[in-house]
Amino acid sequence: YTGESAEVTVKVAYDLDREIVLLQDSLIGFDSNRNLRVTPSVNHTVDGILAAFENSNLSICKADGTELSGTDLVGTGCVVKLVSDDELIDFATVILTGDYNGDGAINNKDVVMLNQLVLEKREADLWQMIALDVNGDGYVNNKDCAMLARYLVGKEIL
Repeated sequence: YTGESAEVTVKVAYDLDREIVLLQDSLIGFDSNRNLRVTPSVNHTVDGILAAFENSNLSICKADGTELSGTDLVGTGCVVKLVSDDELIDFATVILTGDYNGDGAINNKDVVMLNQLVLEKREADLWQMIALDVNGDGYVNNKDCAMLARYLVGKEIL
């Protein structure tokens, strides 16, 4: 044994023209289905979300295709898109914890809709169901209702 050592640094290079890439220290992240998971404590305006990416040529639109900009809030169902020459290259659907209706604001409307969903008086798409599982246990139920209501009065963090 000579006491010698060596060190190697491996840097993975992403092709920012072909793939959406988050900054290493981003406060948002991708889930296992490559949905973009955002919590209400993160700046979820268009400018705030776009600042979390390595790419500089991204856009964000609502689920209906309406493009958002600047200080517009980004909510559940919005899509971050990488487009080149009018061709969609990559995308990620945003899921904002607690945001049922996709307006980017977590408020009493979302609590009412969550309660209706739990009582089976309302339906939800996959993104809405993921957003309404606020405690992350894999189920949307009365525990999520209570947690979301507590969040609104400042007694809970999502």
